[in-house]
Amino acid sequence: MPSLIVIASKFFLDPKWLYALLLIVLFLLLYLIRPKPKHTVIPSLMFLFKDQGRNTKTNFFRKLIRDLLFILQLLILLFLIISVAKPYINVTKESLFKNTVLVVDVSASMKADYDGKTRFDEAVKLAKKNLGVTNTLVLVKHNPEVVLIEKSSKDIRDYLDAQKATDTTSNLYDAISTAGGYAKGDSRIVVISDFIDTETDTGIETAKKTLEAQGIKVDFIRVFEPVNNVGIIDLVIEEQKTSAVIKNFNAQAVEVKIKVNTLEETLNIPANSQELFTFSTPIGTSKLEVESIGIKDGFKADNTAHISTPSDIQKKALLITNNPSPEKTFLFNAFDVMKNIEIDVAIPPKIPSLDDYDIFILKDIDPNLILPGTFKGIKKEVETNGKTAIITAQSATTSMLGVNYHDLLPLRYNDTITETTNILSGSTESITANIEFGITKKYFKISTFEGRPVIVLAAAEDQTPIITFSSLEEGKVFFYGILDEDKSADASFAKSPVYFVFWKRLMDFATDTPSIKNLNYLSGSTLNFQKEERIQTPTGKITTKSLPLENAGLYTLNDRVIAINLLNKKESDVNNQADIEQEGYFQSSEKFKEKIPFELTDYMILIAIILLFIEFTYIKLRGDL
Repeated sequence: MPSLIVIASKFFLDPKWLYALLLIVLFLLLYLIRPKPKHTVIPSLMFLFKDQGRNTKTNFFRKLIRDLLFILQLLILLFLIISVAKPYINVTKESLFKNTVLVVDVSASMKADYDGKTRFDEAVKLAKKNLGVTNTLVLVKHNPEVVLIEKSSKDIRDYLDAQKATDTTSNLYDAISTAGGYAKGDSRIVVISDFIDTETDTGIETAKKTLEAQGIKVDFIRVFEPVNNVGIIDLVIEEQKTSAVIKNFNAQAVEVKIKVNTLEETLNIPANSQELFTFSTPIGTSKLEVESIGIKDGFKADNTAHISTPSDIQKKALLITNNPSPEKTFLFNAFDVMKNIEIDVAIPPKIPSLDDYDIFILKDIDPNLILPGTFKGIKKEVETNGKTAIITAQSATTSMLGVNYHDLLPLRYNDTITETTNILSGSTESITANIEFGITKKYFKISTFEGRPVIVLAAAEDQTPIITFSSLEEGKVFFYGILDEDKSADASFAKSPVYFVFWKRLMDFATDTPSIKNLNYLSGSTLNFQKEERIQTPTGKITTKSLPLENAGLYTLNDRVIAINLLNKKESDVNNQADIEQEGYFQSSEKFKEKIPFELTDYMILIAIILLFIEFTYIKLRGDL
């Protein structure tokens, strides 16, 4: 038969102190010892005439008070002795966690339909049911964000009520890892998501096991139900045409209606297949819309794609040349095919009014025919009105030496080199990105003026500048030193397909026309500005220096309108089963369900203190204090 100590050890960590309960016997003996009555002669019989009923009630009340004090003192002694023995109860380890780190998915896939609402709506409801005493909130999106740290349940609820799902991809692995940095020893991480991780290939189970190895409990709660979906997963915007990839994620063929501005077409897409839809690139801002016919699309975030291209505002260029056939030059033809450039030709000395033009191109000039006032007039337009001058190298050495550009060109001619050289990109700027300039067998040795900063866009192998850019107060000046039509130079650049691309980029830069690339972005990226801008976003106006592009739609900046789109095949695959086997709770490893002793000593002492306070209160009311 087990001893009393063995039995008590199931409830007390230090059961030997229970022998102190014998003190209660001593306490009872002291209480039962009554003082010897003292006989006193009463001089009057006045007490015999008191109301006997009232005396009976008073005696009963006094006896109750006296017995109540005894009970309080007995309980105080009992709880103090028990606290020394360290009482405990067995609880699961997970029940002791007080702090919660919530990881809530706000990526685009959470906009999918769920039980009449959306997955995100359900995620918010589940998040509110899993709050702790103190809470930290991490949002899952392209770049995970910690928005609240160690806040009350009310703060978390208020924030979630105002939050909406974004149009970004999801980075679950990094979000869970980030949450681990805010989890303490008594913390629990709750991840609420559809578990469609589109940014990392590392399994989220790896992140979970890593945190649990540190003693942090991690729970996965999946919000998921299958829905139909047909969406735009890619968009290639070029100057002439735009190509969209539309995917049918369903197990059956679907007919879709496609609309771009006034253009409408239908397209049949087989099950689990994708089709390419091509159309002429519209000017300005436009919208591509896809609508499924005959089925309900449960994920509408990828049914629309926004497009932004440069406006059709024409810029006027003036080619000033003494070439008898300017329309046969490579440069003229490059400008002539640009939709937003209107090019005119002027043959010196007769020059039209310079006020009507935005760009001035000086090519094959006869120094004996051009007037000095032409250069001075161009220089004034560039300096004061922010216009652009492009000066090309003269094929003849005598022409190169004979032209006085009146400080318009910040370069000095030194020599003519007749050796074959590669023309190398001298800058990483977008104007020359991925541009191969080829070779030339002739070029001019030039140097820059002091005090006039010059950016070299392309150079020979000996570092001689071939193409340069410089600022002239409000305007821009370019020097183009490749001899396109000079047979002795035998330059290959003008004959290459990227020749037009280079001049188009240069013109966009010269006229402050944003490229298509700078007008269209994927959601999840961020734009930074030199100073704060007032920006109209799809969700309202904001003033900021750093703009996170988290919502699809059009953003109106100070200098342009940009289009933001999701365009992600993985994020649009909202029926992806991921690595989670079924919907619902996914508890952490079994070690968090182990029973461990939870000591009640502090609670015993607290109860004793409360009883002591009650005792003092009764004594005060009785008038003994």
